[in-house]
Amino acid sequence: MFKHACIHKPAIPTFVADLSRYTLRSILPEKWGWQAASGAKTIPLVKTYDLTIVTGAADNVTLAASPFIQPTSVTLHLLSTAPWRSFSRLIESLSDIKRLDIICKTQYHPPSLRLPEAQPQLTHLELHLKKFTSIDIAEYLVPNLIELHIVQSQTDIMSPPPIGLSLPKLKVLGVTPPNTGFACLLDLPMLEKVVLYGVQKSSPAVVMTLVHFANGIDLGRVRNLELRNWSYSQRYWGTFGQGAVGLITEVPDQMWSIVNLDCVESAIDGDSLVRLVMSITEASTTTALETVIIDCCSGITRADCDAIWRLVTKMEIYI
Repeated sequence: MFKHACIHKPAIPTFVADLSRYTLRSILPEKWGWQAASGAKTIPLVKTYDLTIVTGAADNVTLAASPFIQPTSVTLHLLSTAPWRSFSRLIESLSDIKRLDIICKTQYHPPSLRLPEAQPQLTHLELHLKKFTSIDIAEYLVPNLIELHIVQSQTDIMSPPPIGLSLPKLKVLGVTPPNTGFACLLDLPMLEKVVLYGVQKSSPAVVMTLVHFANGIDLGRVRNLELRNWSYSQRYWGTFGQGAVGLITEVPDQMWSIVNLDCVESAIDGDSLVRLVMSITEASTTTALETVIIDCCSGITRADCDAIWRLVTKMEIYI
């Protein structure tokens, strides 16, 4: 089943702003395009669009206000140790965005964003960070968030949030083991889905466990679990093990509520996945695992799929 080719959704234009040249260009096939003068105050764009800002160490543009009509979402691509002065005020002026993604491929120097005050309307936040010295996670936790993803693999670099800090609307939480401790201090009454991101590089090997995390967030009430971007060949907890599946087998008793299990763009040990599905179905008392989705994964054979299919109501495979 070719999911990405078969599912069609109306495209939302995405405009890319290169701060070093102060130029906009569209990346959609409809050939949206625009050129902006350096002193322009506003640029009349389409009513609904996403904005991507690319910045690097050489950028020296300081924007006191946004030259853009309010976009729906903003993605920041930090290509180097870029100074936040080049776009911090611009972000502050975008008062109506619902989604903010920060992608940093080098050392991330976290600014004092204070998103709960600056962007209280934010519903979706993603941080894809390669490395950074420390971060005050409380400055990113907007009470209005519905979806939160923190993708990075460093340990002990996030200042813990206040115990009991509530995210009353959060339904989706994405974390990267072993850096999951912050979530155990949060109050997440509406949590429905957990996404576990794979560690991309770890040297030396990191000893990981989900026991504390599962107990801290009360995994027994989560209905959807997703494993994304896991590599079977990487060295995670001192041996070449079973990746995400090996971690989850530590907590089968806390997974009785899981209804949907997704494996996305990962290398999965098929035998271990079959045993995991069996463990979840055996742990379920009032509910049962219904759907398993294998999306662009390797390591799973036809025999493994047949074994899983006999244990669940529905199975989807995408290649």
